Amino acid sequence: MDIWEVCPQLVCLNQDGTYYEGYLSVLDQEFHLAITLPPNRLLKDAHIDVEPKVFYLLQEYQTLVKQRLNQCSGLATFLQELKVLLEQVLDQPSQEQYIRVSSQLIDELNSINWERLVYISPTFHEVHISADDEHQRRHILKVQLHSEHPRVAPTCNHDLPSKFKFVWTPSSTLKDLLSQFENTIQSYQVFWDVMGEIDQKTWVLEPEKPNYSATYRRIAISSNSSIQITLDPCHPENLAQCQFMGADSIVDPLKQKLNFNLENWDPHRTVLQNLEDLMEMEFPSPNNTKKEEFIGECGICYTYRLDMELPTKVCENPQCGQPYHQSCLHEWLKTLSTSRYSFNIVFGECPMCTKPITVTMTTGD
Repeated sequence: MDIWEVCPQLVCLNQDGTYYEGYLSVLDQEFHLAITLPPNRLLKDAHIDVEPKVFYLLQEYQTLVKQRLNQCSGLATFLQELKVLLEQVLDQPSQEQYIRVSSQLIDELNSINWERLVYISPTFHEVHISADDEHQRRHILKVQLHSEHPRVAPTCNHDLPSKFKFVWTPSSTLKDLLSQFENTIQSYQVFWDVMGEIDQKTWVLEPEKPNYSATYRRIAISSNSSIQITLDPCHPENLAQCQFMGADSIVDPLKQKLNFNLENWDPHRTVLQNLEDLMEMEFPSPNNTKKEEFIGECGICYTYRLDMELPTKVCENPQCGQPYHQSCLHEWLKTLSTSRYSFNIVFGECPMCTKPITVTMTTGD
């Protein structure tokens, strides 16, 4: 069987016989495709480009298509099997509506650049589109299309630090939606730059893997203390909300310096520069320290992360400074007959050094 017998409109366009481009005729429809064979001409290493309609028609059969590429004896045989598969798919009663919807959606996707498509569901109800900001940070807009698209507005998931507000009318398209998303992205450039500096120049303990929607960072100060800052993504230059964690002997002097120098907060300087200036200290840098130095395991369960809880309760004894999970320490102190209770606070002894330690009982205990 020769290729021209199966696909008369598929033409070899180079002397090496490794590049074919043209059309595949199936049930009175013409589908564009291009096939690139490797120098060894092994079909299993071939690269096949098809038009969007074919891609979606065969999305549920990708495993089968790859299997046939590995097993077919030649290109002509594979093309014949591909035609048979397309005929079976197109002959299904549901395909008329399927193709009508996909054609409408494909027209919209073509208008925004097909390469920006990250994902589309087999049912055409969900589309993921990428958008790069001016610093080449990639953002993904996940669009859930209504069954009556475009008459009814879609719902969107994203990695923005606040709600994505967009305008939608029955005549709106995905291109209109993406344009509004890109404009919104631009408004957060300063916020992401500020967070990027913190991620690069300090040891961020939380979030473990920051994404673009996270508005806070817990930054290591020492082996048993840290500060959690929360920024307004619309005004990242403003004074950050600060919460200190760790031994009072370490964090209290820093709190006092920060409060005393608050009036010196300069919106023209970065958040990191302001914090270091106001607290008169420098955060440990990844250039000369290791993150392990600031991740202290709980002295009771010997783990760092317990479900979503971190060991933020630290013994105040300067010679000890052992961190604990609040829940672990509470359970430990409850077993000791010497522990005392006052409202929701438990007073007891540090499991490591036996010096006084307190813990606030969690809700439900």
